[in-house]
Amino acid sequence: MKNTRLLLATCLCCLCCVSAWSQREQFDRPLETKNNVSQPSQSAIRTANTTLEVRPTQPEGYPAKSLPEAYTGFRIEIIVSDTLLPDTSEVFFRHGNIIMEIMLDNHYHYTIGDFQEEVAVRNFMQQFLTPRYEEPRIVRYQSGKRL
Repeated sequence: MKNTRLLLATCLCCLCCVSAWSQREQFDRPLETKNNVSQPSQSAIRTANTTLEVRPTQPEGYPAKSLPEAYTGFRIEIIVSDTLLPDTSEVFFRHGNIIMEIMLDNHYHYTIGDFQEEVAVRNFMQQFLTPRYEEPRIVRYQSGKRL
């Protein structure tokens, strides 16, 4: 009988400790993102009574990179999304050299490749990307600007 009381008292103490610990840890708060990188806003926000527009930005440490300012050549756009792709997206594991651009329509445009000739980019796209992606398209850049 004494052993049963002791066991029950121990279990009750453990339960109280765990309860107090879980309340202190604030498990009801959302988990932080990988490497404490905050997610960008999903769309443009227009504040009341102003014309100031807040544009989404690329978070630090995101696997996709920004387009170099002086880039000239051809790239293949494989995905256009209205939300930021997660770090764990299959796209980042399947391809290297992924560039993400946030366009004026607040969509995220993901491109791959680095081609100097249109014939080479067309051949690559038809051979490797058309079977995998719904609508890949060739994008030409001149001095960092889409044409």
